[in-house]
Amino acid sequence: FCSGSGGPTPFIELTVNDQRRRAGREEVKFLLSDLYPSLDAWILHASRSENLTFIPNPVNAANPPFAAISPTTPGDKKLAKEAGFVHDDAKVMRLFCLAFHHFDDDVARKVLKSTMETSDAVVVLELQERSMWSLAAMLGEFFLVMLMTPWWFPLSWETLPRWLFTYWIPIIPLIHAYDGFVSCLRTRTFGEFINVIDDVMGRSRDTEIQGVGVTVRRGDWVFTNYRVLHTWPCLYMDAFVGRKIEAPIAIG
Repeated sequence: FCSGSGGPTPFIELTVNDQRRRAGREEVKFLLSDLYPSLDAWILHASRSENLTFIPNPVNAANPPFAAISPTTPGDKKLAKEAGFVHDDAKVMRLFCLAFHHFDDDVARKVLKSTMETSDAVVVLELQERSMWSLAAMLGEFFLVMLMTPWWFPLSWETLPRWLFTYWIPIIPLIHAYDGFVSCLRTRTFGEFINVIDDVMGRSRDTEIQGVGVTVRRGDWVFTNYRVLHTWPCLYMDAFVGRKIEAPIAIG
C-alpha cells in the first residue's frame, strides 16, 4: 500500500524471493498499490520480475479492493469472484514502506482496522524517527541534495530547471529538508503505534510500552518492534511487524 513510484518494494521483492529460491521455498507475489497510481514506474518494475505486479486503479488503504483482501477473512466472496474480481487465494501481508507517518490518527485507525479485519500480517517500515539525531540528519538533506544532484541528474537542457532550483534558487533542497523534518515529527514510536491499535479495539491506551524487540498481543494479533542501524552511527530503521495468530488470546 502507498507504493508511490515503487520505493524499496521492488528491491525487497528481489531479496525475499532470492532467499526463498535458495531455500527451495515457494516465491512470494508482491502487489503495488496507491491512491495515486504511478503506472509508468510500476510497469517498468513489473517488467523486471514475474513476482511483482500492481493494481492499476486508485487504492484506499482503509478500504482495499478484493484483490488485496485475504481469503482467510470472514464473508462470502463468491459474488465478488462471479463479478470478475480476481484473487489467487494466497494469504495477505500489508506493507507500508515509509508511508504510515503520512496518516493522522483518525486515518491510521481506519487503515489498521481494515488491516486487522482483512489481512493476515502487516509490516510498517520507517527510516526516520522523532529524535534529535534523525532531525539533524533530515536538515542535512539540504546539502545532500546539492551534493548528489550532478550524479542523479547530470546537467542537460532537460535537467537545467532542476539545477536552477537546486543551486541558484535552492527551493528543491529546502523542500527535501522540510519534508524530512516534518516526517520525523510525525513518525510514531512503537508504543504510539500500539495505542492506535488499542483505539481500534476499544481498549484503554497502554503508556508503558517501550523498548526494542518488545512483543505485544492484542486479540488474535501479535506485534513486535524491530530496530536496525541503517546509517552509522545513530540512524535506525524501525519495523513494526504484526501477524494474525490461530486463536484469539484473552488480554486481562
